[in-house]
Amino acid sequence: IYTSYNVGFLSYVCCSKNNVSLSANSNSLIREIKWLAARCLADTLFNKTTTDNRHTRIKLKNISNSTVQNNILFNNHNDQIALVDSSNNRINGNNLKNQQVGISVDPGSNESKINDNTITNSSTYAIYLYGGASKNNVSSNAISNSLISGIYVVGKGSLDNTFQNNKISDNKQTGIKLQNITTTTVQNNILFNNHTDQIVLADWWNNKLNGNAFEN
Repeated sequence: IYTSYNVGFLSYVCCSKNNVSLSANSNSLIREIKWLAARCLADTLFNKTTTDNRHTRIKLKNISNSTVQNNILFNNHNDQIALVDSSNNRINGNNLKNQQVGISVDPGSNESKINDNTITNSSTYAIYLYGGASKNNVSSNAISNSLISGIYVVGKGSLDNTFQNNKISDNKQTGIKLQNITTTTVQNNILFNNHTDQIVLADWWNNKLNGNAFEN
């Protein structure tokens, strides 16, 4: 059960039950999805294909215990998936291509799992955590061809994030850049053909860096 509202290019979706999916007819295009209900819990958005947008494609705002999985999202001028003040969510199995940012996680979003996504051709970062996003697990993603960094984490207050088993390659600057963070784990990632540096650490302390493999 859900309620949707269409305003211009935006589609707002308010979920109220489990296993919610959205569908559009052949002449429709979902420009932006915002899960607006603060008590929208344990919902799923899955198996959607959308293209050619200028807005955030899927935005979870004030949402907990929801899943975004197996979507194909491409040709977007903003973020494909954004977590805003949303925690304990799962973003997995999505294919993201041609965007500014693949997945962004804001300061109020914690304890989510971002796993098994394929993210290519980002004009800035494939995965971007900022401002204080904490206790998130980013693992087993395939990331390539970002113009700046594959994974970028910045902001005092970001702590206890884990980045593991990711394959990160062919980014124009760095594979992983971590700046002004603490108690973060970076382990067992494979990084290669990143043009400037594989991993950059700036102003970080009490973190763990181990088991990563570097090629070229």
